[in-house]
Amino acid sequence: MASVASTTIASGGGTGVTITKPTGLAVGDLLVAVLSSGSDDSTTGSDVWDTKSGWTDVATNRYFSRLALSIQYKFAEAGDVAASDFTFTKTGSTFFITRGSLLRCLGTVPSPLSPVGVTDTTNVSSSSLTLSGSLTPYTPNADNSIVIFQSAFYGNSVNGIGSYNTVASGITFTELYDLRGSSSLSPRSSFAYGVQATAAELSEYSAVASLGAITLHAAQFLVLVSPSDAAVANTLVTTNSSDFTQPTFAEATTQNNLTTTTTETFTQTGIGTSPTQWTNEAKPSTTWVNETK
Repeated sequence: MASVASTTIASGGGTGVTITKPTGLAVGDLLVAVLSSGSDDSTTGSDVWDTKSGWTDVATNRYFSRLALSIQYKFAEAGDVAASDFTFTKTGSTFFITRGSLLRCLGTVPSPLSPVGVTDTTNVSSSSLTLSGSLTPYTPNADNSIVIFQSAFYGNSVNGIGSYNTVASGITFTELYDLRGSSSLSPRSSFAYGVQATAAELSEYSAVASLGAITLHAAQFLVLVSPSDAAVANTLVTTNSSDFTQPTFAEATTQNNLTTTTTETFTQTGIGTSPTQWTNEAKPSTTWVNETK
């Protein structure tokens, strides 16, 4: 949940302003510098706020060489926590009415992401006591976004600025400074912030000066967003697996059967003749004797 934890304010001179470090500053906190300056009726200034080293300029407005506005931010580092103050300078030194404020903000979108949701700048040449601006309709991504409203008027005897409004957005503003120069014809600048408890559309903003003959209006409008909770659904994928029949391999006990061979001798049968053996006659016999069968 975004919130403004602490603030500091300082008045400066022609070259810039030095602002004391907000209390409780820790590494990772968001620092926002809101800077204003203007010239009186005797000068035609060309001042513009410099972007401080390591800071990000998100809104710069210079109008009619009379009013100069700047909003810059930085996520605090160890060196910022160790510092005692921060100095912001201007190019040019003719704008002698100078004021700045530092906000220590918690719960915004963290570094390295940009915490800025939307910005708008308005410059109007008008005699109306009401300064008004409009932006493309914007709805913060979450509740408790911080809204910064920086306004300035130039004219004769411009009194306090108040009645900060964002129409139907439900924001209560806290004014941190409202400064006018010493002469009767001089600029008056102010800065207020608020927290939008419930996210709602922003499309218009306005501030009203209580008294004076006004000729110039200038304003800057900024929304710092909170992280939004994301509804994340994890879709689990079910995979249908086909079961394959696996061949079975089993351990087997093998028995070697030894074969004993028994040899049997068969009696052979057959028919044969037994002839009478011839007997040699003794010589000189010439008579043959027939053999009997």
